[in-house]
Amino acid sequence: MKNTRKNSTSSSSSDSDSDDEMRARLLAACVSAEMIKESSKKMSKIKDKIIKVGPYEDIELSPQQYKRVAELLQELSDQTFDFREPKKKTNKRLLEQERIFDECPSLRMISTGALINLVDEPSRKKKRKKITKEQEDEKLAAIASMAVTFDQIKTMV
Repeated sequence: MKNTRKNSTSSSSSDSDSDDEMRARLLAACVSAEMIKESSKKMSKIKDKIIKVGPYEDIELSPQQYKRVAELLQELSDQTFDFREPKKKTNKRLLEQERIFDECPSLRMISTGALINLVDEPSRKKKRKKITKEQEDEKLAAIASMAVTFDQIKTMV
């Protein structure tokens, strides 16, 4: 019985230590005004560090992401081929190419054959197919075969 009492006294000191640890964990887990202020300060610092990129500055990158993109572009642009414009292009096509190169100066082809182009191509309208006389006659014949006359409706009723 004496042994159990000694253990209980020694365990009470360890219990108080564990109680202190539990209190510390509970206080750390509780949300306080100070913690909210600290987290809002951290968020504002992060927002200040965000770098906006793109033609409309609608892409937000962290400094690490920005560095990674720069590294990738550097890595890919080391193995590039520079092309000059062919001499026989029309003025309109030359102006279009100049506009593309002005908007996207990093337009390059890498050794794997991939072309890095950050500009969307303008959409082209599809040309309407001309209906031939034969196709028109076929459509009219199909309509005539399905059409019902007023006399046929009278006989049905």
